[in-house]
Amino acid sequence: MVHLIMIVLHATAAALCFTFGALTLLPYLPQHSRLTLSASYVATLIATIVFLAGAILAHVGQLETLQRGIFAGLFVLSLYMLFRGTRARTVLARQHADWWPIYVDHIGFTLISLFEGFIIVSGIDLGAPGWLTAVVAVLGMGAGNRVLHGLQTPARQPHAKS
Repeated sequence: MVHLIMIVLHATAAALCFTFGALTLLPYLPQHSRLTLSASYVATLIATIVFLAGAILAHVGQLETLQRGIFAGLFVLSLYMLFRGTRARTVLARQHADWWPIYVDHIGFTLISLFEGFIIVSGIDLGAPGWLTAVVAVLGMGAGNRVLHGLQTPARQPHAKS
């Protein structure tokens, strides 16, 4: 039961994190709103990681060695996502010269990682063939990179601090 609760909380936090992060990319969002959303994004990213750890620890005894390794890798990835997410928040708060492409790169990495997690878990839960899940994940990564690249262009950059 604890495992299921941790999974539900993890998925909820991840969905909120993705939403908050994506909203920070809206082009005409006032700076104070972008900073507020960014704080919510980092908070829900931390919650996502905490609940991931809880879900792993709740059933670590039932995992095979390979599964333990995979989950350990996912946990390490989540810590790297937190590093990139906090870097994004720092870049957003400071807004040095040419800050927007750097911000989009940092936040984009975490958004694509979250999206990939949604795709992979959905594929597993739906019993989709591994090859199909992999194809959809690769297509999702390509589409995400294309969207983020478009956001990095000067015409899509938000105005200076407001």
